Amino acid sequence: MLTPVLALAVLNSSGKTDPTTDLRLGVPTWLDSKGQPSRDVRTVWTTVTFTLGRETAEISTITLFKNESRNGLSGKVIVPVERIGFPAEPSKISARWGDVPTQSLSGQPLSFPADLRPGDWKSFRFTATVPLARADYGGTARQISYMVYPVSQPLEQFQIAVRYTPEVFFSAISGMPSEWKWQIGERGAFIRQEKWQPETPVLVAFRYFPMPEK
Repeated sequence: MLTPVLALAVLNSSGKTDPTTDLRLGVPTWLDSKGQPSRDVRTVWTTVTFTLGRETAEISTITLFKNESRNGLSGKVIVPVERIGFPAEPSKISARWGDVPTQSLSGQPLSFPADLRPGDWKSFRFTATVPLARADYGGTARQISYMVYPVSQPLEQFQIAVRYTPEVFFSAISGMPSEWKWQIGERGAFIRQEKWQPETPVLVAFRYFPMPEK
């Protein structure tokens, strides 16, 4: 079996290629009733979980928003969708605003109605299934990707957990950004950033070799 160290060495060879088709969801964002970002609503933290299958992955996120104004606010939460090439669309979508299930509004990106009382805190939970991208050595590797866009205030915490089983996972290649201190084990990987304020879009991705089908 390739160890993570050996797999990283392999990536430095001529076999490294980036995906030509990729579907990248992003950190949920609050927009006001006019469809504009609001400084009155702060994204406090986001947690993301990837559960890897053979050709798809489930992405589950929990994002906490806070209304820092003295006014009640109505707007929507959007889930950004970035496409490279022509990937399949996300499926099996579900969302909850606080404790209440919510349905997507029409149009793209994915958007969901939301409201906040003065000084209110509320969580947005989102789950979807997305296709895994193919990369490296004629598409033998797989990649799951996620986008983080600039925010007006630092995220107190941003974390990603990757879950996999021996039936679908063979060996890790890399976590991106490569300068982050990824923890990669036999059944999962993990990364966390605290007090983080990205100033440009950041691609967060996990690339690995899948277990060959029997």
